[in-house]
Amino acid sequence: MASRRGPLVYIVLAATGQDVRRCRQCDCCILDDDLVARMDLLPSEVMQAVRQDDERALTNRTIWACADADPDEMICPEGLDLHAIMAVLREEARRRGLAPEGP
Repeated sequence: MASRRGPLVYIVLAATGQDVRRCRQCDCCILDDDLVARMDLLPSEVMQAVRQDDERALTNRTIWACADADPDEMICPEGLDLHAIMAVLREEARRRGLAPEGP
C-alpha cells in the first residue's frame, strides 16, 4: 500500500481548493435518482468520512458512480465542486491501491 500523504481533508483542499468541512450534510446535492441508486454512501456521508480521515471515503461506490455523472446532477447548495472532490478521492484511492478493478 502506498504511504499516506496526510489527512484526506487536506489532500482534497490542496488539490481542489475545496474545503469539505463546508458540507452542511443537507443531502440536497443529488438531483438524479439513477445516480443515487448506484451509490452506497450519500455525498454527505463521503464528506463526513473525508473529515474523519476514514478510509470509507476511498472505498465506497459513490466516488466511482459520480465519475460519469453530469455536473447538473450534483449541485451543492454551499458551492462545493463535488465533481472535483470525487475525482481527487478516486485518484487517492488508486494511489493507495484501494480502487476497484477496472476504473
